[in-house]
Amino acid sequence: MLDIAGLHFCHEPKQRPLAGEISGHLHPAATLVRRARAVRRPCFASDGHRMIMPSFGVLTGGLDLDHAAFAGLLEKSTLTAHMLSQGRIHSFAYHALRG
Repeated sequence: MLDIAGLHFCHEPKQRPLAGEISGHLHPAATLVRRARAVRRPCFASDGHRMIMPSFGVLTGGLDLDHAAFAGLLEKSTLTAHMLSQGRIHSFAYHALRG
């Protein structure tokens, strides 16, 4: 783990995180459904206490935020998916993703 100015960087998310944890490994992705169209993108997933970073490599894939690997790691009532598209960041509350 690397600690810098109150941020705690680690490869895998901890079951009992310190506030300010930033991790990778799980590589979240989210699906947004609007007007009968679905768009799936890697996303930064944050609940206000921790952030799990995506991967943008072609060989790494991404786990949907509903995947069992995320169980107990993120508070779904405050979970936000920050998705990148066309050079912009679009943020969506977890409960609004599936339309």
